[in-house]
Amino acid sequence: MDGVFELTQQTTLLGMRHELLYGIELSQQQKFDTIYGVSKVATYDLYHPQLIDLPGVPAGKPARTNAATVVGLVGVYTQDLITLTPQWKLLAGLRFDYLDQIRHDYTSSNVNLARTDRAWSPRVGLIYEPLEWLTLYGSFSQSFSPLADTLISSGAFANGAALAPQKTTAYEVGSKFDLGGKATATVALFDMRQTNQQIGDPANPGYALPIGTQHVRGFEVGFSGEIAPKWSVYAGYAYLNGTVDGSLQSTAAGLTLASNTPGLMPRHSASLWLKRELPYGFYAAAGAQFQSARYASASDQVTLPSFTVFNLGAGYRSKKMDVTLTLDNLFDHRYFISAHGNADMFNMPGEPRTLTATVKWHL
Repeated sequence: MDGVFELTQQTTLLGMRHELLYGIELSQQQKFDTIYGVSKVATYDLYHPQLIDLPGVPAGKPARTNAATVVGLVGVYTQDLITLTPQWKLLAGLRFDYLDQIRHDYTSSNVNLARTDRAWSPRVGLIYEPLEWLTLYGSFSQSFSPLADTLISSGAFANGAALAPQKTTAYEVGSKFDLGGKATATVALFDMRQTNQQIGDPANPGYALPIGTQHVRGFEVGFSGEIAPKWSVYAGYAYLNGTVDGSLQSTAAGLTLASNTPGLMPRHSASLWLKRELPYGFYAAAGAQFQSARYASASDQVTLPSFTVFNLGAGYRSKKMDVTLTLDNLFDHRYFISAHGNADMFNMPGEPRTLTATVKWHL
């Protein structure tokens, strides 16, 4: 159950225009998870793989995980966009979140978990428009990521209630260029620090291990719009340089993380999408996505190789109907798209060659 209620207001105060936003978010989530497991049922040779028929769960075997989780959220926020002068604008906002989680364990272990988080998230931005085609900006923001997965997931950490939520502090400066009204280009530099990062404790299974502060610097550039009559390009490139500072807890557990590279952080990533408008509402498109090699987690022990995938698209648009056809991973390239839970052994493969058709009807 979710609900977001917002109210907007425009007014003038001290000769300056204010565009105000007030909001409240209410949410409640319930989840029931039951998992049965059987260990040591077969031997699998990674160098000579063969299909194995796994046996079922024996009758009467108790569930390894049997729990019910209730998560309640109340978020209150406000924002004000102030027009200081025709060239200068100031954006200021503040949000408060109250998050309550309770997990009832119905197994024989009866390890019930609960935690309550309260967090303020401010943000401030300054916008300068010296020319009609040029916008410059700078921003500061703080946010928090609740540790919902430590309670909701079937592999909940036994010390989940004692972990602090992740907090992110971000600084960004950038510019936007309006290229003749048909295309835009953007450039941004950013600096982000994230505290209270965790990974699974290798010396204590079932527990999370705080690994300190993650610091990422980088820049990104983008372009979108028409480059010639009926030809459009959407392109972007990002460069990231990050470190994990480590913590006393991780060092004591035998995991030294000083100056390690954050997990799932590619040094280089890029995307390109070229689109051609055709007669009678049809269009065709082609593109590619690239990511350089990444570590699966902050331990820097497992590397996910770099990959490039190519995609094709086509479609038809009219006043009453949109038809889209996409062919992702054209050459059926095998790659890893991500990892799960900041762990080294839960890596997720990317989708194989996939054909998707979508039809939308406008009333």
